[in-house]
Amino acid sequence: MDEVSKTKLKQILKKSLVELTHNDKAFIKARRDYLKPSQKADYKFLTQTLKRTVKQKHGKTQKTK
Repeated sequence: MDEVSKTKLKQILKKSLVELTHNDKAFIKARRDYLKPSQKADYKFLTQTLKRTVKQKHGKTQKTK
């Protein structure tokens, strides 16, 4: 990771969870491989893939990742 991104990530990680903007969350998620194990645990809600239910044309539902 380049130095500018490292600096930005450090600044974002100093914020509390409620202070994070949508862009901050996206930045963390895109760079989740650079997080320490303890940070991964703190930001687990950002790094997990959510399952959603999607309606199809015929009224049936299908779960997606």
